[in-house]
Amino acid sequence: MKGYIGFFDILGYKSFLKNNTDEAVQDEVLDFIKKIENPEADFYKKLFPDIEGADAEKLVIEVLSSMKRLVFSDTIVFTLEPGLKSKEFQVAHYFVVLAVAQDLMERMFEYGLPLRGALHYGEYKSSGHSMAGRGIVDAYEAGGKLNLATCVLTEAMCARFLEIADYDEDAKKVFDSGTCSYSAPLSNGTRDLCRNLKYINDKSVGAKDVREYVYRKFWEHGKDLGTASAVEKAEETERYFRYCIALDAKRGKKGR
Repeated sequence: MKGYIGFFDILGYKSFLKNNTDEAVQDEVLDFIKKIENPEADFYKKLFPDIEGADAEKLVIEVLSSMKRLVFSDTIVFTLEPGLKSKEFQVAHYFVVLAVAQDLMERMFEYGLPLRGALHYGEYKSSGHSMAGRGIVDAYEAGGKLNLATCVLTEAMCARFLEIADYDEDAKKVFDSGTCSYSAPLSNGTRDLCRNLKYINDKSVGAKDVREYVYRKFWEHGKDLGTASAVEKAEETERYFRYCIALDAKRGKKGR
């Protein structure tokens, strides 16, 4: 089947496991992660606070109920098959995927478990708690090479948006407001200009010291930055947050 794939891994998870012998702390963190696989019935209201009673409410509930999630160790995966409905429905599916990924990235970061990951559109197979296929590998590789906490949209994911929404100016505005082009650092020392989900958490934007906020989250739950690579990830994440904040400030001025 062909559909949307979100593939994420937790940065610093090995450090968390190594530095935490307290079973109570381990259980608390593991319980938090486990809830991602089985979200609450009203989860859709958290993604779209103004949707209750709106025409799109049933559609969003339907889309979320058909999304499959898998959590194992430091990895989080979700998939969604869009089906063969109208382009308007396809656009709605696409934005639900973006909203789920945005919520996941920000919720996990705020909890002190930064993620890096990718959203991809491609072929995959899913059966129970097993997922396979070229699309899964592509999403895994796209996210795994990042050297910061962010979520990139692969070329196939971006092409999918143009395929279903190129005609829709309102959809383009929503897409541009939630994503941005950024030269993301890779673990091999190079950078790749790609489309990223914007980080728009109010707590980071309102923090008096963005650097302190980012490092505190990388250190939370007993984690440490024991390698040069880990330090680079924290520094690059701070730089990306500042970029998103500056970008929104610039757009806000243009809006006025």
